[in-house]
Amino acid sequence: MKLIDIHTHTYPDAIAERAKIALEKFYVFECEGKGTVGDLAQSSKKAEVSGMLLLSVATNPRQTKNVNLWAASAKADLVARGFEAAAFGGIHQDSPDMAADVEEIKALGLSGVKIHPDI
Repeated sequence: MKLIDIHTHTYPDAIAERAKIALEKFYVFECEGKGTVGDLAQSSKKAEVSGMLLLSVATNPRQTKNVNLWAASAKADLVARGFEAAAFGGIHQDSPDMAADVEEIKALGLSGVKIHPDI
């Protein structure tokens, strides 16, 4: 039986700790792991998870491009580590050009879109 984790988040190593702390404060809970691709890969292997869906969140319209570039690179990293991986791009609800954002997400090979208005 294949195990697929359908709700994962990762962050660039340089900001993962800050992102984790911000999420814990915003949602008032404790995050598991470090929030990095490497940590996700390690914990997934340990749990015998063979694939995952990465979900991206743009907390403001200016972040969209970088968030989606990160999602594509994180997906590629996980595939290189032997996982089946898919990723959704993030779009902020106040984007000035959602159609262009969607076209960029498609061009990056991402599988869908996540809009997360409570952030």
